[in-house]
Amino acid sequence: MKRRVLLVGAGAVGQVYGRHLQLGGCEVAFLARPRYADDLRRGLVVYPVNAVRRRTPVAFRDFGVLTSADEVRAQGPWDEVWLCIASTALPRNPDPTAPSWLDELIAAMGDATLVSLQPGPKDRALILHRLAAVRGTDAADAEARFVQGVIAFSSWQAPLPTERLPRPGMAYWFPPASPSPFRGSPERVDPLVDALTRGGCPAAVRPAAVAGASFASCLLMSIVAALELAGWSFAKLARDRRLLRDTAAAARQAATAVAPHARAPRPRAFDIVASSAVIRTLLTLAPRVVPFDIEAFFAWHFTKVGAQTIAHLDTYADFAAAQGRPAPAVVRLRDGLIAARGPLSRAATVES
Repeated sequence: MKRRVLLVGAGAVGQVYGRHLQLGGCEVAFLARPRYADDLRRGLVVYPVNAVRRRTPVAFRDFGVLTSADEVRAQGPWDEVWLCIASTALPRNPDPTAPSWLDELIAAMGDATLVSLQPGPKDRALILHRLAAVRGTDAADAEARFVQGVIAFSSWQAPLPTERLPRPGMAYWFPPASPSPFRGSPERVDPLVDALTRGGCPAAVRPAAVAGASFASCLLMSIVAALELAGWSFAKLARDRRLLRDTAAAARQAATAVAPHARAPRPRAFDIVASSAVIRTLLTLAPRVVPFDIEAFFAWHFTKVGAQTIAHLDTYADFAAAQGRPAPAVVRLRDGLIAARGPLSRAATVES
């Protein structure tokens, strides 16, 4: 019998994992907002950049489309439910008198494995708390039903301004030797990793890599914030010594603040990677070796999830303040983004 997988969100992440789970033998459905349902039912177009003929559109169809928790319950049972959404889409302050959409989903999904891909340092605890609360069980039961993963590919709405493609679609690229890592109990995590692997998506059970993703996010979010301040120009950021120093310092300060929440010390190699020299080298090499316009990709993707960048920097600054360790470089990047975007950027982050 086919494993039945529901993906919450049919964007840049959901489409990629959904397609490869389907290729791996799973029955796939998306939970999407009603206004997107009709377009989804007409099918999707994807461009796997790793393929030789990557400019040829590939059809992705034969999946279900659901628009409510009631439909999730009615069309169950499900083996897995994947949260393919940004951190800022999670309900932060659920009203105890009115269940959030996440509470309704958990109540409707039965005994399915809940798969989280959110990178925020508070996301895991939030989701596990709601999983236990809605099910009326303890933390151990929630952990047993939970799988955490890290997105290890790039995906974007194509064409980017510099691309020429026959029709719009979702393009994506799997970097070499970088499988999507997952962690969870073997009976929950092994089947989904096997399905992805069969479907051609590199994936592996790597608990240490998932745990270390919190530190990688500290570096990535610092670079993303600095790139936005540099107009998404890799070359401009590489030349700006002051901003480059702030980027490296912010990454180190964030990693120190996150360490107690990640329940792991800041990796020894982090100070080397999060240095101005190494970041400058990455900025110089990436546009030359990545097989797509990485500057245009960063501008598209991280503008779309811009609230998430400020939310992460806010979290790092809050963690540091609570530990009595100032994080001035983190604060400078955050405040610089808020000033550059205008006063509404803070409200948008809070509302998310």
